[in-house]
Amino acid sequence: MRLVTAAEIARAHGLDPKRYRQALRDARLGWYIHGAPWTVEEGSPRHRDLLRVLDGLMNGKPQRAALPTREPATGAARANSDEAYVIALCDATLGRTAVRQHKFDFLRGDPTAQGGRGRMLPVDAWYPDLALVIEYRERQHSEAVGFFDRRLTCSGVPRGEQRRRYDLHRREILPLHGIGLVEFDYFEFRHAANRRLVRSDADRQIVLDKLRDFRA
Repeated sequence: MRLVTAAEIARAHGLDPKRYRQALRDARLGWYIHGAPWTVEEGSPRHRDLLRVLDGLMNGKPQRAALPTREPATGAARANSDEAYVIALCDATLGRTAVRQHKFDFLRGDPTAQGGRGRMLPVDAWYPDLALVIEYRERQHSEAVGFFDRRLTCSGVPRGEQRRRYDLHRREILPLHGIGLVEFDYFEFRHAANRRLVRSDADRQIVLDKLRDFRA
């Protein structure tokens, strides 16, 4: 299916794109992540949400389409994080809403000191009907982060080493259960000196290129 943007919709109806995007923000659509592009699959439920807001704006009756969101309430920091931004791009590209921070019983970390089963490891995004997991790797997954990486975990290994082991564990275990894994690293996107993403229009193409095989 073709991707359409809010700017394209606005121009097609003779509206100022900035005014239309503000109306969309005011509508507080439950699936939208702050800072993500307003890009949706043509004909999808999200596209219909955008058109409903458009209709209200053109008729002088802005609508609030407070749709339920499947993202857990983990606070503003996570909602505005680069991880949330990239997953929102994936949602728009795939025309689906990922289950965030999903856990599989077969994907577990190190056993506890008492010999018990390790905790279930969350994945950033899970698309059940596509059997697809997406992980976003921030800087700590590819470079040392000083003091925090040297701290020992309950299993007796430094936190940085544990993180690398768990990343590898996901790569090895998920395919054994018929689940595809796509990883995005911060350095694939334009980013600032502090490794935070700049968030440009080019990001959509990066995501599209890596997810092309999973689109209907």
